[in-house]
Amino acid sequence: MVASTVDDFTGTPQAERPPTHNRLSGIGRFLLMDSPYILMLVMALGGIGYRGFVGHPILGYWVVLMPVFALLCIVGGVRHTQSTREVVDLVWMQLLQWTAFLLSMYVLTLKPVQGALDDNAVALLQLMILALGTFVAGVNTRSWRICLVGFVLLVAVPVVSWVDMSSTLIVMSLVTLVIVVALFWTIERRIARRIAR
Repeated sequence: MVASTVDDFTGTPQAERPPTHNRLSGIGRFLLMDSPYILMLVMALGGIGYRGFVGHPILGYWVVLMPVFALLCIVGGVRHTQSTREVVDLVWMQLLQWTAFLLSMYVLTLKPVQGALDDNAVALLQLMILALGTFVAGVNTRSWRICLVGFVLLVAVPVVSWVDMSSTLIVMSLVTLVIVVALFWTIERRIARRIAR
C-alpha cells in the first residue's frame, strides 16, 4: 500500500515516492567523490618519478603543482564554509600558505643552499615541504582526505630515500597509489554503511 501526501501547492493528494538514491555504484561514487585527492597523489608521485629520471631537483614542476594543490584544497574546504566571508578567508589563507611553501621550495634551489646540500637532499626536502603543506591545508580546511594525502606524501619521503632513484621508484609510487586508493575506498564504504544504518 502506498501512502499519500498532500501537495503543498495544489492541495491534491499525491502518492508518496521513495527517496531517490544516487545511481552510481560504490566504486563510481568513490572515484567521483575522491578524484581530486587521488589526482593530488598522482601528480605528487608523478613528480617524484620524474625527478628520479631527471636526476636533479625540478622546481618548475612544483611551481605548476602548488597552485593546483591550492585550488583543490580550496574546493575541498568550501564544503565546510557557511558564509561568503568564510570562503574569502579560506581562499586567502590557502593562497598565502601555498605561496609560503612555494617560496620555501624556491629557497632550496638557490646556489648557496645547493652548495650545502646535494640534489637528493634538496629533492627530499621539497617533498617534505609538499607533504607538510598538504597536511596543514587539510587541517585548515577541515578535510581528513587532504590530511591523508599529506600523510601519504610524508610516508613517501623515507621510501624515496631508501629506494634508488630509478624505475623502481615508479613501481613503488604506483604500489603506494593503489594502496591509498584502496584505503580511501574502504573508509568511504564504512562511512556509507554507518550512515545507511
